[in-house]
Amino acid sequence: MDTPIATPLAEAKAHAGETVGRARKRLAKDTRKATKEVRKSAKRARRTVTSTASDVIAAARPGKPKRRRWPWLVGAGMLAAGAGTAAYLARARQRESEPALTDEVPEQHRGTPSSNGTAPQHEEHTDSPAHRN
Repeated sequence: MDTPIATPLAEAKAHAGETVGRARKRLAKDTRKATKEVRKSAKRARRTVTSTASDVIAAARPGKPKRRRWPWLVGAGMLAAGAGTAAYLARARQRESEPALTDEVPEQHRGTPSSNGTAPQHEEHTDSPAHRN
């Protein structure tokens, strides 16, 4: 509750016939009202400062770290790169073990025709357990 601002002339007219004792009482009453208002506004200001400070502290305080959603992509990329490298190395080893394809006939088969008059055929290699022993 704000009181209207009183001008010195209006106060002089309102309190023209006032005695010294009444003036002192009025002054004490006005002072109490003003003091009460100052205390209220100070209390409101403290509450505001406290809430603002707690908000600032909460914002500055490191909380729970945010979950990152992309690291699985890095793992998937590394897995794909590893699989690609393994496939490449397996293919390179396979090429090393295969004989080179050329137009030349190997020496062991040059002059040895088979029984039907054609060059002998190579047997296919199988990875069955019976052939390994």
